[in-house]
Amino acid sequence: MSENPHDPPPHSPPPANPSPPVTQDYSPLPTAPNSLSNPSTLSPRQSLALDLMLLGRTDTAISQQLNIARKTLYNWRTNNPLFRATFDTRRELLLGDATARLVASIEQALDTLSAQAHHPRPDISHRAARSILALSRIGYHLVPHCKRT
Repeated sequence: MSENPHDPPPHSPPPANPSPPVTQDYSPLPTAPNSLSNPSTLSPRQSLALDLMLLGRTDTAISQQLNIARKTLYNWRTNNPLFRATFDTRRELLLGDATARLVASIEQALDTLSAQAHHPRPDISHRAARSILALSRIGYHLVPHCKRT
């Protein structure tokens, strides 16, 4: 019988420096605050995902930044009532603030147009009056060359 050079010798002594046994730390991983036992809070990742969503980031960018699967983000958005409710509430607050700022700007613009409509120079008052009428679309349907939009 021929010996294979890759086979170990039949009775080799144990290595002089045996490797220490591999030990595993099986301590439980910390549970996220949004575990099933406590569904009343969002995890830090979910809170950050909400922030990024409200900033207009894409799902791909969010999932890459948080190192989560896009499906996880989708599941949070569609299957987690607290996540959805928090997102909706925060979005409404942001939209409410933006709407209030827009209304204030429109009021200021109308005040400016009103002041210009009463300007002593006819060209300025005429332009302001024309702008007000154009913005209000009063009589728009009576002008034949204008297209309805």
